[in-house]
Amino acid sequence: MGTKQSYCHRGRKAALLACLLLSVSVAGTTVAVAAPVMPGASASTPLRGPYLNRIRYSVIEGESQRVSALINGGVDVVGTPIANRATRSALLQAERVMLLNASGGCVYLAPHMGQSPFNYTAFRKAVALALDKERTAREVFGGWAVPADSWVPIDSGFSSDGILADDYYDQDIEAANALLDRAGFSVDPVTGLRRDPQNRSFTVTLGYPSMLTLGNETAHMVADALEALDVAYAIDKFYEWWSPHSIWSKHNVLLLEDRFPADSVEWMASEFHEGSSHQRDYVVDPDWQNATYETLTQQLLGSSSYVGAVEAAIEMQRVLVEDCPVIVCCQLLRSWALRTDRLNGAHIDPGAGIINWWTALQLRLKGAGATAPAGEAEVCAESGITGFNFMTADDYSAAVILTMYDCLMRVGPDGTLIPWLATSYTLEGHADNPAVPAGHLRATFTLVDNATWSDGELLTAGDVTFSINYYTSGSQNPYGEGLDLYSVYSPHEGVVIVEFSSENYWDFRQVALLPVLPQHQMADSNPDDWHSWHPAPTNGTLVVSGPFHVGTYSESTGECTMVRTEDYFYRLPPATSTTTTTIATTTTVTTTVSTTTTTSIVTTTETTTVTTSESTSTTGTTGTSTTGGNSTLTPLGVVLEVVFWSSTAIIMVFSALVLHHYWHVRKGRLSVTRRLEDL
Repeated sequence: MGTKQSYCHRGRKAALLACLLLSVSVAGTTVAVAAPVMPGASASTPLRGPYLNRIRYSVIEGESQRVSALINGGVDVVGTPIANRATRSALLQAERVMLLNASGGCVYLAPHMGQSPFNYTAFRKAVALALDKERTAREVFGGWAVPADSWVPIDSGFSSDGILADDYYDQDIEAANALLDRAGFSVDPVTGLRRDPQNRSFTVTLGYPSMLTLGNETAHMVADALEALDVAYAIDKFYEWWSPHSIWSKHNVLLLEDRFPADSVEWMASEFHEGSSHQRDYVVDPDWQNATYETLTQQLLGSSSYVGAVEAAIEMQRVLVEDCPVIVCCQLLRSWALRTDRLNGAHIDPGAGIINWWTALQLRLKGAGATAPAGEAEVCAESGITGFNFMTADDYSAAVILTMYDCLMRVGPDGTLIPWLATSYTLEGHADNPAVPAGHLRATFTLVDNATWSDGELLTAGDVTFSINYYTSGSQNPYGEGLDLYSVYSPHEGVVIVEFSSENYWDFRQVALLPVLPQHQMADSNPDDWHSWHPAPTNGTLVVSGPFHVGTYSESTGECTMVRTEDYFYRLPPATSTTTTTIATTTTVTTTVSTTTTTSIVTTTETTTVTTSESTSTTGTTGTSTTGGNSTLTPLGVVLEVVFWSSTAIIMVFSALVLHHYWHVRKGRLSVTRRLEDL
């Protein structure tokens, strides 16, 4: 049996629809998610955990050794990406192994639009149409890439790939040449080569850096497209990166590779602006100007909602596809491997990969019950945990460490924010609340009351306010950098209010996803010394709140074992008994329990009398509020519940009989099939 391969690529249109349905983070709206759902699971699947007793993070140097250990059953998960193409191909043939893939970077053309021929939009679009993206992904990258039009990672909730009506996925030489003809790019009858609309000859000089993955092969795919357009070209591999102006003076288009963030698209507002501190030297020519894009940039940065940010990002990508200031060839894939005979529940994070908070929470033994944590898993990587300060740790170490910390919110499978330490939140602007200064955005979070730290102390609103102040007060702390914070305080226990100096969704999102730190452990820490903070499980200074905490740790090897936190506030509920209610004729009645949010209805069906919904929803005249934690109906509530639903069932049956009689008398005997067709 061959290996299954899974790619973390959401249906783009379905994902956008889900975003619009589920995201309600608009000013003046109380946001409440009734029952957090596991990424990829149905709405009735409760988001609880952890399911494993232990996760061991071991060190195996050498990719072939790690893969061998996986295939032989020595480990369960390879925690670092599989880099070697031959190794990945071998894994596809192995039994009881699966590859999980995510976007690993973008290969694209960056044209110099200050000179001919790339100063003509028609020429840039013609090149995009002439590129054979499918063939490039298949032949050059051996299937470890996918065609794409946008440089936003395809597994990001902000990507336009699969949503836009127009795309360049399929090569269309005829349309490309027709476009050049209409734009005045004539063919010289003597040379057979294109001349620009000013009747000048030109040559496309394509440069690519020496370290570009399969740069020569990809460059020749671009060359094939140029040949099909009768365009003269030259290919040049360059080695020096120290002088961008020198590079541009020798080439009028560059073939590049880069990785862009998946959980945020703020960078789209800065990449096209000369002098921006965030602009990469070779991403795009700053000569490009587009008034629509500039307007959308302001919408992207000034949006106070996820929906608004998504809409702006999609429209900005539409402009890029239509005007082609960059021409995307394909997006590369990163792969992680795991065994399929023991475990399921692994989740791929577009940024962190397979080692992430959701995987730690939901990874479980196959066949294990939903209420009894059991077993352990072993994850291997090239190196171990180098320290427990996630603000300074390498990417792999930080991903492991952050599975031990909670945040106010978590990013759900569609990019929306799921309340976690916060049971609900409200966003207000000046129009919603005159007490909020004009131009400000105020977020009010209501917190759970049963979260604790690993040393037994309660996690409180004071920890949240301390953490936000710690990140923003420290000089150049990466977790507080760029945050436009105005104030943060707790008016009373269980509530945190954060106010921003601008109506900016990205500031709210950044605060909502900050790891909460233990104030009682760090109260005397200087925020400017964040890089010198070295908590350690060996001396008791590592105090965490997440679903796992450190059981054992070796400073010499970096290997560690994470142990399940038994009293985690979102832990698995105890096993529930099922009660059957008998009415007259000993009929088992099934009850449908609905939990309602402001924008969607999550429905779970269980056998009568036992309700273990993950949250209880109460709807009033001013909004919907949700309280996290386990809840059960009282005996009186059970009786009322049964009476209500039994009455409803009787009414529905009676109505059906009346309707049937009506059709039988007035329309004659109709088959069920015919009746459905008529309706």
